[in-house]
Amino acid sequence: MSAAINVPGYAAILAKHPPRIIRTESENEYYSSLLEEMDQRFDQLSAAEKEFADLLTLLIEDFEAKHCALPKASPLKCFAC
Repeated sequence: MSAAINVPGYAAILAKHPPRIIRTESENEYYSSLLEEMDQRFDQLSAAEKEFADLLTLLIEDFEAKHCALPKASPLKCFAC
C-alpha cells in the first residue's frame, strides 16, 4: 500500500518544513506557530498547504494529548442533595 500524496507542491513544503513526531515543547511551539500562520491565511492556502496543515494538526494533537492532558478529576459531591 502506498501512502504517497500526489498534490503539486507538497514535496517542496515537506522539504522546507520536514514534519517529525513532536517530542519537545519547543518543537510543539514551532509547529503550532507554523500552523497558526497558515490558519490566518486559510482561504489562500494551496491544496498542498492544506494537506500540510492537516498533518501538522495531527502531530500537534498527538503531542498535546500525551503531554498536556489534564489529570482526571473525581466527581463533586452534591451537598444540596
